[in-house]
Amino acid sequence: MCAKQPISPEAGTGMADNVASAKRVLFTGDIIRTGYNQTTPNQNKNIEWLSALFAPSLRWAFGKPSSVLRSNPEDGFDIQTFYHLCEYGLKPNSRNWALLFDTPAISRNAVDYILGHFENSFVVGLEIPKVFCKIMTLASIPYIDITIHPVRYGRELLLGLATNVDAISRRMKEFSVQEDEHYVEASLYKASSPDISSRLRPGILIGGQTLGDRVSIHNGRFISLLDYRSQLTEIIKNQEVAYFKRHPLVRNDHDIIRFMSSFPNVRFIDENIYDLLCGPTITGVYSLCSGISIEAQYFGVQGHMLHTPINLFHEIDGVAKDKKFDEVFVTIKDWTLNGEWWRYIAGLSDKLPSGKRAYSSQSPIRDTLKQDWGRRKN
Repeated sequence: MCAKQPISPEAGTGMADNVASAKRVLFTGDIIRTGYNQTTPNQNKNIEWLSALFAPSLRWAFGKPSSVLRSNPEDGFDIQTFYHLCEYGLKPNSRNWALLFDTPAISRNAVDYILGHFENSFVVGLEIPKVFCKIMTLASIPYIDITIHPVRYGRELLLGLATNVDAISRRMKEFSVQEDEHYVEASLYKASSPDISSRLRPGILIGGQTLGDRVSIHNGRFISLLDYRSQLTEIIKNQEVAYFKRHPLVRNDHDIIRFMSSFPNVRFIDENIYDLLCGPTITGVYSLCSGISIEAQYFGVQGHMLHTPINLFHEIDGVAKDKKFDEVFVTIKDWTLNGEWWRYIAGLSDKLPSGKRAYSSQSPIRDTLKQDWGRRKN
């Protein structure tokens, strides 16, 4: 077995030349991620979406071919091989994915396996695992990592973009969404539903969360609300009523359900959370690190996170000001399908993009993903 080596890269300004000299644009994502309590990769469809939507704009912008790296044999990446190279006998599953996701040390063989797929590329990925970001920075491979922004009640879904190229980060910030826009979108949502009422009396809301998600990885393992039993107990005991809403995509949170059921003042609800936030029912929102705790404040309700989220956004996270640029996502709306915009942020042109464009869909990110995340269609 190859000895593990520490990964301690330093992102900086020397990466810009590697953007222009890259031979291709490589679309990828979290190719080592499996489903919760599963052994097979579950991000291939998301990677295919990323490539299908953005490849035409980036091919035009860079004047270079694009390719896709998914977790399947036809792309040359074998998830079983990668896990085996990380440690003899290690198998793909969600627990081991959490262990590797942001590991501080990894075998040389595993690093070489990744670099063999990523070298000479400008990498554009959807939720790239942190260990891959470290490896690429160490090897001076430029990347942009994309995630869906947690504020999701607007017309269009927002994207967060992080990069290890300082020059790209600075230019992206010229187009960033500002925090006041989140307040405006919340007021538009409220104004479109002035007659919303609720059968519920005022109380706090505790939001459930997806299990096995990257945002709940901490020190190589998954955490949940149950890791904060004592804090939650004190919070709930001091309330007349507390509402708990399960995440709509989760059905294996039985331990959390049992814990919440042990409190006589906890009620389980299935109401639309955004609709509740428009009225006087919800007096505060608590979650592990769910986006609803961020969104609540824009509806005038105090949100609380029990765990510091892994994804930081420069317009909403004060802590992001103390972080390195490659650790913070820049929030972008309506620009990412514009090839001129990509040329500009990549430093291939100093000409500002000509403006936001009209397409057959006013909300291409949301519409192509077919995700409303609780947003009511007016």
